Amino acid sequence: MLKKYKFVIIVCALGILTLVPAFSKYQDLAKRNRYIESRIKQISFENRSLASRQHKLQTDPVFAESVARHKLNVAKEDEVIYKVIPEKE
Repeated sequence: MLKKYKFVIIVCALGILTLVPAFSKYQDLAKRNRYIESRIKQISFENRSLASRQHKLQTDPVFAESVARHKLNVAKEDEVIYKVIPEKE
């Protein structure tokens, strides 16, 4: 009878020892999956934002001019751009 209990205990211990690393690996993979899904949502949002901006640049001349003026320092014909440099203290 005692041998039967030892056998059951040994089988249970071996089962636990094989399941613990597998469960740990599962948790690691689940955490990585959540991170990847989060990044996919962020990148999808960024893609939609960039597509919207691209569409505005292609279809809205006022917006395109505004971007060109501010980002590229483009001036209209006969216009002078002044760059104000703050004084050092």
